[in-house]
Amino acid sequence: LDLSENALQDEGVAVIARHMCGHRGIRLRLRSVGCGNKGLGALLSFPECFCGLDITGNPVGTSGLASLCYAICRSPSWHALSIAELGLSSDTQSGLMTMLLQGCLE
Repeated sequence: LDLSENALQDEGVAVIARHMCGHRGIRLRLRSVGCGNKGLGALLSFPECFCGLDITGNPVGTSGLASLCYAICRSPSWHALSIAELGLSSDTQSGLMTMLLQGCLE
């Protein structure tokens, strides 16, 4: 489901998350929709619904990405993730990728 480039903001993403509940195997593309930490948190309330997520170009922040890493490691259904252009430093991105790899391999 590609909803990219729509002005959803956190509120719209939360509505989408509630409607995804109960479904499985969803690949959701939300490029540049204004999804922040709150919207991402709403999506992560139902991690079992998703097999892929693209949040490229959204201001989810470091804590949002940390929550995402945690959710992915605890949900075996995830197969694809795109997190480019989030406005984070390369050191922060590297640290989060390390956290994701270490957390999922433990």
